Amino acid sequence: MGNTLISEILTLQPEHDYPAGLIHPYWARKPINILEHIITKYSQKNDVILDPFMGSGTTIIASLKNNRNVIGNDLNPLSFMLVKSILLIINQKTQFIDILEKMIDNWSNFSLSLYKCNNDMAVEREIYKVDGNFENGEFELVPLAVKLKPIVKNQLKGNIKIEKKVEYKNNLIEKYIDFPLDFKTIKFLENTRIAIHKDVNADQYFTIRNKIFINYAKEYIGKLKVDNSIKNVLNIFLSSMLPLLRLSDKKASSQWPYWRPKEELVSRNPIVALTKRKPAFLNLINWDVIFDKKYINDSKIFNISADKLDKAFENKVDLILTDPPYADQAPYLEYSDLFLSIITGKRPNKLYKKEIVETNAKGRENDTNEYENRLYNSFISFSKLLKNDKYLIFYYIDKNINHWKIIKKALLDSNIQVMDVISLPKQRRSIKNVISKEKSFYGDLLIISKKQDKIRLLVDITYKDIIHKIQIKDYFAKFGLFIKYFLMYNIVDLDKYDITDIMRTI
Repeated sequence: MGNTLISEILTLQPEHDYPAGLIHPYWARKPINILEHIITKYSQKNDVILDPFMGSGTTIIASLKNNRNVIGNDLNPLSFMLVKSILLIINQKTQFIDILEKMIDNWSNFSLSLYKCNNDMAVEREIYKVDGNFENGEFELVPLAVKLKPIVKNQLKGNIKIEKKVEYKNNLIEKYIDFPLDFKTIKFLENTRIAIHKDVNADQYFTIRNKIFINYAKEYIGKLKVDNSIKNVLNIFLSSMLPLLRLSDKKASSQWPYWRPKEELVSRNPIVALTKRKPAFLNLINWDVIFDKKYINDSKIFNISADKLDKAFENKVDLILTDPPYADQAPYLEYSDLFLSIITGKRPNKLYKKEIVETNAKGRENDTNEYENRLYNSFISFSKLLKNDKYLIFYYIDKNINHWKIIKKALLDSNIQVMDVISLPKQRRSIKNVISKEKSFYGDLLIISKKQDKIRLLVDITYKDIIHKIQIKDYFAKFGLFIKYFLMYNIVDLDKYDITDIMRTI
């Protein structure tokens, strides 16, 4: 089945952008059409699909589209909120149109009042020079210019006018500067690898006007007399705006939530973010895919560590399809801190001791040391839920052979045999690719494995035999072949070569 699968997958144009995936800038979204292809090939209608690390929920949505029952899980509360919100929108589409339209109209009016000038124009964006450096917050924003546009029917339309400075028509509503959220109290954990410098807090990422807008929006949501599940959807909408509300580069295109250019910063009128985010949510509401509500209503979505899944859910599943954390490539809880602290007022710090991650963050050295144990325990836990003769299929990429040893041990200890390893090069760059130290890893490996009553003994092979067999020019394919031999065979003399970095080996 593996050779057929790879030929079929490689003919597909990866579809990363689909309505449910575009409502939020959550990281490392996998192509939904490839996941659908895997789901239809390795499961049947009414089967139960489990994703222990659901992230933005692509596996969940792909399964529901194809009439499968789903169990989703993620330690990250932002992932949990996002997936629950997507399912609620899909299940109760018409309910959200009126709520969303009223909210956006209200926020648009407030944004225009914040940025309105003495003529019929409003500031669309402010441009600042950075005087100083971000470490310890020792910098000032020096105004360079503002870009204005005419106000037309509660929108900013027409030609841009550039001025060095302007006078705003309305006074600031000072209570919203630090209420209900005081941005200065949100201090981020130092991690220079993801652009969080020493003594950085959320106050340094937003202008006064945009802090006022965010607090106004939070109060608006809080006062609505609707169910909390609907408020969560609206909070997800607000959080999806944050990359366009914070001080950033000219295009606000960085996947890094904390990165800022060192010389110039741009802040945008919230109406810019509202204009961009509204169509994304409406596209999900109007998505022409017909979902069977039975499967949505029966879906089970958890927010626990993956090593507890076998305790949370006793019934067996027919397919596990997932994308586990890739060591040091994405500290998701740290990324999510900016979003969670603003929309929920809660910090993810208490969850750090459960996260499967290697991180450069100050004070998280033990979490890095525990990566292998947590990875192993999680694979052991969710593998217990898989039926015999059913498949565990997962993405993974790592140059550290010790991490692959942990995965191999967990699979063998769970009576799961690797059937194939497929190299999937040239996928769209995700946050994992962007911050990876290994720029050659421009793609993913897809591991196909199967649970059996009794696992067959692995055939012995020598390290030199493998090196001889993988002499091909394409580096990524070569790497994939090495991992395939490593997982499917017993390399009898591997330890004597003292290998850690696979890249240097091949």
